[in-house]
Amino acid sequence: MNGVVIRSDGLRYITEDGGVTWNTMYIFPGLKNIYYLNNGFGWYVGYYQFNDVTLGQFIRYDPGNYSTISQKIARVPLNDIYFSDSDNGWAAGGNRYNIAGINRDVLLHTNDGGLNWVKALDVSGSGLYDLKFFNENIGYAANRNGIYKTIDGGDTWSYIPITDDYSLGRMSIADQN
Repeated sequence: MNGVVIRSDGLRYITEDGGVTWNTMYIFPGLKNIYYLNNGFGWYVGYYQFNDVTLGQFIRYDPGNYSTISQKIARVPLNDIYFSDSDNGWAAGGNRYNIAGINRDVLLHTNDGGLNWVKALDVSGSGLYDLKFFNENIGYAANRNGIYKTIDGGDTWSYIPITDDYSLGRMSIADQN
């Protein structure tokens, strides 16, 4: 069994022997989340500050040639990532997106393994931090005040506000309904 654990200071711990031994590797500070497919492809997301600008950071790991592709996405701090296969994926982020201090909910989509990203959602909000998909059509993304849902592969997203006095935490959704 293989496994990966990350720390927010940029360290990655990886095991290839069921957790008996763990090797470390420095990725980048501000590391927020990872997603690995069974074929070993992995993606890392996070963000950092550079000259008063928050930059999103994205790294793709390709086990076939032990290489990484690194990208910085200006002013889109990234908090979560999901891939349905080695080409099609989503990244969730926002918050501190705009230099003027206006908070955003941002969803990015790729169909080439993360080489190119397009904005699928960019609206006023508290920043997306959790992302779940059941299949290529049905997915959810959460911010502090509600949940976005798509049933058409991300072409459209409906927002379901949660109105109480507390911010939402992480989400777990049992089924697609």
